[in-house]
Amino acid sequence: MKGVKSTFYVDKVEEIDVCDESIVVFTGGFYEKPYPVIKPETDHNLENCNSCRKHHELLVKEFKEQLNVFPNCCTRHSKLNELNDFNINDYEDAPLWAADKIMFSYHQIIQHIDSDNWYEEITNYIDYCILSYGCLPPKYGLAFELGNYFSCLLHLIKPKLGNLRSTDISVKLIDKRLNKVISYLESYFENQEQKSKNINLLLSTYNDWYKLFPFELSYFKHLKEKFKLTLPIFNSRKRYNSYLKTTVRELHTKESLIKFLTDTTSSIISNINGFYLFENGKLSNTEKIQLDLILANRKLELDEINLSVNKTKYEYIKTLKKWFKTEKQFLKEIEPLINKKPERENTNTSRPNRTDIAYCIFYLSETKTLLLENPFPSDKAWKEIGEKYDRNWKNIQTTYNVVCLDRNERLKKKKKRNLSYVVENMLQDCQEALKLAKDELKLIELNS
Repeated sequence: MKGVKSTFYVDKVEEIDVCDESIVVFTGGFYEKPYPVIKPETDHNLENCNSCRKHHELLVKEFKEQLNVFPNCCTRHSKLNELNDFNINDYEDAPLWAADKIMFSYHQIIQHIDSDNWYEEITNYIDYCILSYGCLPPKYGLAFELGNYFSCLLHLIKPKLGNLRSTDISVKLIDKRLNKVISYLESYFENQEQKSKNINLLLSTYNDWYKLFPFELSYFKHLKEKFKLTLPIFNSRKRYNSYLKTTVRELHTKESLIKFLTDTTSSIISNINGFYLFENGKLSNTEKIQLDLILANRKLELDEINLSVNKTKYEYIKTLKKWFKTEKQFLKEIEPLINKKPERENTNTSRPNRTDIAYCIFYLSETKTLLLENPFPSDKAWKEIGEKYDRNWKNIQTTYNVVCLDRNERLKKKKKRNLSYVVENMLQDCQEALKLAKDELKLIELNS
């Protein structure tokens, strides 16, 4: 809840491997003191129901008696005496608040059980009340009177089965809805624990996909960093809680995440493939690409064997295997034709030259979008660049230093041809670097 102070107490620290990175996971829980809730507007309430008012008074009395021995009521709660944030004075009004939350929730259920948006209105208010009890770290027990919230509320709701009437819906439908609310309350803690387990399962499922997808191929290298930083454990559905004033996104199930990853795989390979490279003039050294495809395909087959041991089958593996097969066939068919291109089509084989490459590397490094296996600007990184463009890396490095350190030299009129080539041919897949290059090209044109 916004404005409520929370302190996280760490119980355990561990590292897990996700997408070639070690993520530090802190296990523990929050300490948060309780706070009151806003009374909902309901036709049935404490003001007009004598029975509810008496029940509320009994609850307040019972909870006050329990506060007299809290936190020394049990072994777990007694540990609160050692917690820096705990102050028994924060609980002075907790018995009244606890009784309010039970009765207010009961009235909310009766009010909205026949509404069109009954489930959201009821469960949103229940969630709001549960969070208002505050929370205690693991091994410190439940928040004060939270257990009684569930037991007392269920005690009030269950007798309404078969006895609640509405002018809008049938008794049978009311009972069906009440049973769903009862199930929500009875399985609340179990569902919360399952959500925590699901997060680990979803991270593991995404990690499997990330390691299986052939990012090592030149086709996809530029995407590896993007998907390393993407952990799509939430689906697109959102739920706004008007009482908490927060929007909650729903977690994927394992099945929905696998479908999402299958769709993602199909989208990537549909947009980036041998045909795409050919159309954009980037299909060169077909022998190396074919070798890379064969090796990546074999890696996928071996990974699939390991998964089969665990009896796990992913639909996206079938998609990738089919793609590998058709991609290898395409390159096999097109290679002889590429090697026999007319002479006139090879008149520009000297491009990109070292100056073109130096400009390209400059704009990529300036926008932090230069994707290399080695840290830039180390010699290993320059050697990697030289191999990529089949040029002498030291010559590129020398030219880059001039381009990088001398802006006037970089924006000279005679460099317009190099910068135009870079804009038109080398930065199409990186919009940030392309924009920077275009801006500087405009400067050269203005000064011409």
